[in-house]
Amino acid sequence: MEKRTGLSSAEASRRLTKFGPNTIVHVAAVTPLQQLLSQFTSPLVILLLLATGFSLVLGETLDGILILTIVILNALLGFVQEFKAEKALEALKKMTVSTVRVIRDGVQRELDAAQLVPGDSIVLEEGDKVPADAKLLESMHMEVNEASLTGESFPVEKSAKEKDNAGVFLGTIVTHGRGVAEVMTTGSATKFGAIATKLSLMKEEPTPLEKRLAGVAKQLGLLAGVAAAGILIIGFFHKNPLIEIVLTAISLAVAAVPEGLPAVITITLAIGTQRMAKRRAILRKLAAIEALGSITVIATDKTGTITKNQMQVADVWLDGKAYKAKDGKLRSSPLFTKLLTVGVRCNNASLAPRGDHGGHDVIGDQTEGSLLLLATDHKTDILALRQEGKLVEEFGFDPTTKTMSV
Repeated sequence: MEKRTGLSSAEASRRLTKFGPNTIVHVAAVTPLQQLLSQFTSPLVILLLLATGFSLVLGETLDGILILTIVILNALLGFVQEFKAEKALEALKKMTVSTVRVIRDGVQRELDAAQLVPGDSIVLEEGDKVPADAKLLESMHMEVNEASLTGESFPVEKSAKEKDNAGVFLGTIVTHGRGVAEVMTTGSATKFGAIATKLSLMKEEPTPLEKRLAGVAKQLGLLAGVAAAGILIIGFFHKNPLIEIVLTAISLAVAAVPEGLPAVITITLAIGTQRMAKRRAILRKLAAIEALGSITVIATDKTGTITKNQMQVADVWLDGKAYKAKDGKLRSSPLFTKLLTVGVRCNNASLAPRGDHGGHDVIGDQTEGSLLLLATDHKTDILALRQEGKLVEEFGFDPTTKTMSV
């Protein structure tokens, strides 16, 4: 890889102030007040509020207060559950930090992807997610999966030598080879950012449960209305007093509304949410638990999500024998020295010393980094080994042959 200096820290700081962080700007988060008010938008709750009003008009103060109490308690329960879920999700977002290898001040370092600015030089390798829209400065047998952007499942070849094919984009994944690229645009100015901005403006669809409850509320409202109209007609033909007919019709309509239904549904969903929380699953909306219950398959990333994305060499198979990686006997073997030499030279990862408690952090592929850690444990001068030769050609890891060649 050609020696590059990248941006200076001062220039990167100036550009970060000018262009802002490398993050997608989302629609403003819902405020707690909006969250609370959203609990009263359900057709069933609106029906109960109407029933409360009619009860108070009819002088049935106790019934009206009881119905209103049920509605308020139901809203508070739903609000508390959803507010806690939002806070938990915000905490998770803060914990999830995407990092990228950047060249600044002539030194390769690992930074939070949000700190990237236009003009930064970034190092991309197999398995890396491209952190911004960029232009390749150099590449070696590089292929990128652009399915997240174009929907095309096959990887696309990229080359720094071809002007029309040197662009890599935020959200895509390097599937083969490696390269160095210059960041062109970041955050919402990227192609992926433009798509995300449009998607964030879409209206949220109600869950299947919410749709069915809305249907139930409409049917109950229609049934109560028809029953009240029937009472009015019958009372009119029997020549009953008008006030008496109207009060009876309204009373029947109020009686037809199931006051306890919203509370029963909310409590049931809240219990389900609590049980899911014990299994470390967070639900933003209570009604979503019904949709979640219909899921049969969950596809998730493993590396760094289920696992720690940290690797170490545990055992070494050498000359027909197995040794523990830290076995001192290995150092006396010329064959092991050759093995370490190959492991260091056929390697694109690097180690960064930890300033706080010793040891090293791996920058780059964790599998390759584990070989460097092994070499370090056996007092091998990694820098000297790499400087002894010149890289002429490199073939990235091939899953067919299960080899990487330099």
